[in-house]
Amino acid sequence: MAKSPDEQVTEGIGFIDTSGWGDSFEPEHLADGEEVEVQVVDAGTQMKKSGEGQVLALRLNVVGKERVDDIYHYASIPDNRMKADEVMKWNRAVKALEAMALAFDVSTEGGLNLNDLQGASGWIVVRLEEDPVYGQRNSVRSFTVRR
Repeated sequence: MAKSPDEQVTEGIGFIDTSGWGDSFEPEHLADGEEVEVQVVDAGTQMKKSGEGQVLALRLNVVGKERVDDIYHYASIPDNRMKADEVMKWNRAVKALEAMALAFDVSTEGGLNLNDLQGASGWIVVRLEEDPVYGQRNSVRSFTVRR
């Protein structure tokens, strides 16, 4: 009896070529407080883990530093529910997104278009943190404007 497409297993050669793996390296980390230029590789929205509200999810590439791993940044998207429940939390979320848009020279007038963020360059201040799963990694301490 023939297997359905979901049940079929692709048979390969049973061998993975590892000859080029000697060129692999441990990603470098930036110093805490370092100011660097980044470019937005990917921008999208995701539901919060709590299921209440959304976050803006950015994947940032450090310009000119190919051995530094991408930096992932998540920012709460302020909404009316947040404003009604916790006005100061809502205000911080608004200010954080305004700072990010300013750093990437993206307009927020009439709404923030994620397509405008795609490929945009801007400056951040780096945070070096210890993650229990991934070890040391960089994140965004703050967005800044280079003049």
